[in-house]
Amino acid sequence: MHKKLHRAVYFGKFIRRDKPNSSKGTDHGKGGVLFVAGGSVNGGVYGSEPRLAEDQLVEGDLADDIDFRRVYSDAAAFIGANAAELVGPGFTPLGVV
Repeated sequence: MHKKLHRAVYFGKFIRRDKPNSSKGTDHGKGGVLFVAGGSVNGGVYGSEPRLAEDQLVEGDLADDIDFRRVYSDAAAFIGANAAELVGPGFTPLGVV
């Protein structure tokens, strides 16, 4: 197998809010982490560190830096699929592959 022919994409959607709820626990939040691995992946960190200041949260959740559909657009192009048909129009590839 040739390493440039393979990609792995992992999207972890589960996240907790920073602030405790009324029972001293934390609620499910919006956000997550996405990893792409493979031989010709343009490595690095995309996006910024989470911003936890109250005025930078969106309805109590972390603000999105990068829509996951931009990475899926990269993956679609890699396999020769039409990204707009898979994720919808307007999501330009991020350039990770």
